[in-house]
Amino acid sequence: MSVPTSMRRDRASLVLLLAATAWSALILVVGSLVLIPENGSGVVIVLSMPLVLVGLFSAALAWRRAHDKPGPGAVGWILAGLAALLCLVGILTIGIFLIPVAALLFIVCGRVQERRAVYA
Repeated sequence: MSVPTSMRRDRASLVLLLAATAWSALILVVGSLVLIPENGSGVVIVLSMPLVLVGLFSAALAWRRAHDKPGPGAVGWILAGLAALLCLVGILTIGIFLIPVAALLFIVCGRVQERRAVYA
């Protein structure tokens, strides 16, 4: 018995969201170990922003799916844009390491644009 294409696409989007979450968590853990001794504990706020954005993005997709709304919606695109803006603002320091998170969020937005929002 084969899995329907729409189900495979949902799984792929879920894998992309999990990859964005894992990368964000890795940035938080490694960045905290490296940057806290140099810059103090305030750096944790900046390092946790990608993880918070991924969590909000996943929650927005889950809400849209629960309410039978198609696509990622404006909130999904705005959150992906905020992740990209975070990369741009921090480009001279940690921004380059945040690019995979922003890229994955935009890819998920594109994947769910033409159908229902995926589960988170």
